[in-house]
Amino acid sequence: MPQNKELSAAQEQARKLARVLLERETKPDRELIRQRVVMAVETTRQAHPDAREVDIEELVHEFEHIFDIFVETGRALDDPTGHVPWLPDRRASIGWKFWQRYEWFLEHDEGLPGPVVRNLDVVTDQVLERLEDPGREGAWDRRGLVVGSIQSGKTGSYLGLSCKAIDAGYRLVIILAGIHNSLRSQTQIRTDEGVLGFDTSANRWFDAANRKVGVGLLRFDPLRVSSLTARHDGGDFNRQILRNVAIALGGDPYVLVVKKNSRILKNLLDWVLHVNGTDDGRGGRIVRGVPLLLIDDEADHASINTRAIPPGEDPADYRPSAINQRVRSILAAFEKRAYVGYTATPFANIYVDPDAADQRLGDDVFPRSFILNLQPPSNYIGPGQIFGIDADPDAGIEGQEPLPLVRVIDDHEAYFPAKYGLDHDPGSLPPSLMTAIRGFILICAARRARGQVNVHNSMLIHVARFVNVQRKVRDLVDAELHYLRRRIAHEHPASPRQIRADLKELWGLDFEPTTRAMNRPDCKPLEWSDVEPHLHEAASRIQIKEINGQTQDILDYVENRNGCSVIAIGGDKLSRGLTLEGLSVSYFLRMSKMYDTLMQMGRWFGYRDGYLDLCRLYTTEELVTWYRHIALADMELRREFDYMWRGGHTPREYGLRVRTHPEGLIVTALNKSRLGLRMQLSYAGELVQTTFLYKKKEQIEGNLKATEDLIAILGASRRPRASAGADHRMWEKVPASTVTTFLRRFAVHPRSFEADSSRLSDYIERQLRHGELTGWTVVLLSIRHGATARFPRIGAEEDIGLYLRDPRRKENREEEEPALYAIRKSNIINPPDQALDFDDQVLDEELASRILAKRAFGGPGRLPDRELILGSVGRRVRDVAVELTKTRWMRGEIRGDQEPVTPNGRVIRELRAENMGLMLLYPLTWHDEKGARYANIEVEKPIIGFALSFPVSDRGQPIEYLVNEVYQRLHLGDAEDVDD
Repeated sequence: MPQNKELSAAQEQARKLARVLLERETKPDRELIRQRVVMAVETTRQAHPDAREVDIEELVHEFEHIFDIFVETGRALDDPTGHVPWLPDRRASIGWKFWQRYEWFLEHDEGLPGPVVRNLDVVTDQVLERLEDPGREGAWDRRGLVVGSIQSGKTGSYLGLSCKAIDAGYRLVIILAGIHNSLRSQTQIRTDEGVLGFDTSANRWFDAANRKVGVGLLRFDPLRVSSLTARHDGGDFNRQILRNVAIALGGDPYVLVVKKNSRILKNLLDWVLHVNGTDDGRGGRIVRGVPLLLIDDEADHASINTRAIPPGEDPADYRPSAINQRVRSILAAFEKRAYVGYTATPFANIYVDPDAADQRLGDDVFPRSFILNLQPPSNYIGPGQIFGIDADPDAGIEGQEPLPLVRVIDDHEAYFPAKYGLDHDPGSLPPSLMTAIRGFILICAARRARGQVNVHNSMLIHVARFVNVQRKVRDLVDAELHYLRRRIAHEHPASPRQIRADLKELWGLDFEPTTRAMNRPDCKPLEWSDVEPHLHEAASRIQIKEINGQTQDILDYVENRNGCSVIAIGGDKLSRGLTLEGLSVSYFLRMSKMYDTLMQMGRWFGYRDGYLDLCRLYTTEELVTWYRHIALADMELRREFDYMWRGGHTPREYGLRVRTHPEGLIVTALNKSRLGLRMQLSYAGELVQTTFLYKKKEQIEGNLKATEDLIAILGASRRPRASAGADHRMWEKVPASTVTTFLRRFAVHPRSFEADSSRLSDYIERQLRHGELTGWTVVLLSIRHGATARFPRIGAEEDIGLYLRDPRRKENREEEEPALYAIRKSNIINPPDQALDFDDQVLDEELASRILAKRAFGGPGRLPDRELILGSVGRRVRDVAVELTKTRWMRGEIRGDQEPVTPNGRVIRELRAENMGLMLLYPLTWHDEKGARYANIEVEKPIIGFALSFPVSDRGQPIEYLVNEVYQRLHLGDAEDVDD
């Protein structure tokens, strides 16, 4: 065994030395990596002459994998209102001492890959520059949200931000760390290691004699920073601290880690106002001159206001939910303040009312200043990899096969039924759980066989919410582990039940084929003969921890630097934020109906370099199905973010939708999503319009150029029948590819969400696979009176009449959105224009049959429609549309006081053949009715808008979404449907 330890020390020294030798390389090839590894190994042998041969090939593979990792930079939605850019000008004058030692610690002590650390540097700069210069005079307030992935390194990210904020001059950093003592304590330990550099359990204030930890052990000069909270369970900002601390802020920086508890936050508020507050001139107190950074970890949990205004209550008497009120009060207590929330499940955050404000508490925690979406490194393992993703052609999402790591169980019902009481006794463990425990022993042994000796190993058992049941499970697991240890250590070769034979069978049937199937360069295949010698050591090191509010067990990985192996049994405390280091086996039965809760329960997401092939998740078929759906919804939510990021819009325009679940899952708690609205969204049978347009020169000229290039490709046009005063140009049988090329070039304003050109193009291309939307009619609308513009590609002497769509309306708010041209009544189209391609079209038997086959005409109450269609063969389609419109008006299905004389838009789209779409191009004038120029329009050129009329299709199925308040306001609140 000493030889094993010596080998482990030699491997670790060789690994660290090779990392230093490769530090300046960004993309070294295999030969360069080998050269540096050989140098490191030869140097290491001089210090460890008695160690066994260090595996050079294994280290080469490891560093190849590290340098193969890539990370995309974060993408942000920004609102610069009130912000003064500062970081580029001040960067050179800031010492960055806290950041530099944290950066060294991550790369050389924690062993994070170089690309990941470099990306962390970039991301923390992205956040810091969006906060305010802490030296800026006067009052300022910044609110942001950073969206990461489950177990992807958010804690490391906000600790890096804390270091940089202190370097820049923020004097108080408050970290809100969950609602449980265990998570707060774990976060404090990480803060001690990464920011403070000393153990706060003995002394919370900076002292040269403090026990050094983490960054404090490095060869950097001591940095003065203190905390008023400590790492032990009782180390929160309690009443005793409040009574005994009278520190004036503004000198040395302070970093506090507190849990989201109303009483604790009240203590904190009382302290800052009592010791540091001054008269605010309105009868209250405020802290001046001390810049605050408040970091809200798990910002979707507890911080959200879950209390609606009760019916009949005076809004002046309204009080938000307790923790939300305390968080807002702390922010309001500081003249200079910045709030940054961190979450991996932003489902609740997007339903926060962006306009909620209170005279005492200030604004709600809506991230009005910025939302930063972080991309995880390429070695991150998330829900898509674990559970796979179901393909959704209608949404343009490709399917993804899961990794072979999930083991579906069906033997748990007799032990843990769907419903049971507080005193339930499972009696014994399900056979699948006993298999999982055996698998955990094998994994611990296999990692040792791969040289991963001083590492943490964790197993999660999450089967019960009730503490009494968790305790019984713990006793059963303890008995099973004791039995396995004894058998592994002492069984006789002649024993009729050979535990080693059972483990060998499990290894051969499960682990060996999985490793071969995954074929990862960082996961070396192992034979049973490699694993078996490590079984006794692996099993002997395993501890059992019961993690809940009634035990003193803690997951103290920091105090076990040589690695510990833990089976953690618990419920809620294991469900959010708490990190299980080296998690390799999860046995998970806990049910929840909420997307965010289920995702947060997924402690198995994260980084598993070197042992991913060994990881196992034991769970039910139903939960696997649910997670596949949530993975799809999460991917789509982040894709929506990217659409809006490309459009350059602000967080206040973050009109998001989250795909709902058809079998009862809910997006987030109902009291968090009470402002959400369920909607069915699809392009089939819909009219899509650009109701919001750009006023900026670049977009106006770009869209005009795209239109002129389209006209050049289309060639000769004809003039359709049109109403008096119109002189349109029409092109028929236009290929779908020509339309999608134009759409992808067209810059659609983000507030015209449904008209997003990428989505429209994707939909058209998907329908082509079904033989639909193959041919298009394109119409350039022209009016005979008013302003005109020359379109040279049509004809040198031909002018096009420009339409007047007055953008001036109360919702437009020119002073707030000077670059926005908001179409009056949200309609760019004249309703009859949808029938322009029907004027010369005759209803034949084939078209009549296709129309009748559509779902729109198949339901009860539509018999008059069917009779009218069958009796109209040979007539103009436009005339049939008018007759159908009148029929439905008489049945009360269409609004209006007078009998309609033009076809209704919905009827037109029902009569349109599935293979034909209509695109209408509207050139708009930049003058109002009196000839005066509209405000803020940068060029005197036509502003192009478009409308697409899609036929009904059974192959374009709608998807239900829960949309937030911004989405409703942008796309539903002020739309006047003059079309129908």
